[in-house]
Amino acid sequence: MKVLVQQPALQRATARVVSAVERRNTIPILSNVLLRAEGDRLSITATDLDIEVVEKLPAEIVQPGEFTVSAATLAEIARNAPPGAELAIEWASHDDPRATVKFGRSRYQLPVLPAGDFPIRGDLTEAVSLTLDAAVLHRLLDRVHFAQSTDETRYYLNGVHLCMVSDEGERVLRSVATDGHRMVRDQTPCGESERMIAGPSSQ
Repeated sequence: MKVLVQQPALQRATARVVSAVERRNTIPILSNVLLRAEGDRLSITATDLDIEVVEKLPAEIVQPGEFTVSAATLAEIARNAPPGAELAIEWASHDDPRATVKFGRSRYQLPVLPAGDFPIRGDLTEAVSLTLDAAVLHRLLDRVHFAQSTDETRYYLNGVHLCMVSDEGERVLRSVATDGHRMVRDQTPCGESERMIAGPSSQ
């Protein structure tokens, strides 16, 4: 695999995905990100088994492929590279235990773990996609999150439930949180940005 990518794009992408990397874990590959080069895009995936973040950025794909490297190290290299530099990310073969990142006179070698060992979620059989303003999503979560449980033994109540429902004939995105004693909800109209991928929404 060999790709050429611009420093600003790689820095932004790695900075975003590294937030999903578990800093302290007993599974080494969870400290890595999955790099996958195909078409004209480089995708970078990180997960802590609860959250999965995928960033896709434009790149010149000299040779497609996929492998995993340390998330923190790749992010640091991208951050310290000269602004506007072109970085070459290359992994020779499955027999090579290291990948190379080059720009200018700098050359870094990063240990590689197989892409097949990286835990990624399969495609969702039922999903809903929509475009939503960040401020609106922040409001939906901010208004209800205080009611979610902090009891780790009831992990299924530790989050905020988001669902698309019909409310008096209007399609809305609803957020709901509960700790088992109280329940709070908020909602916002979906508008025309909603796009069903597959399967119905549950109410």
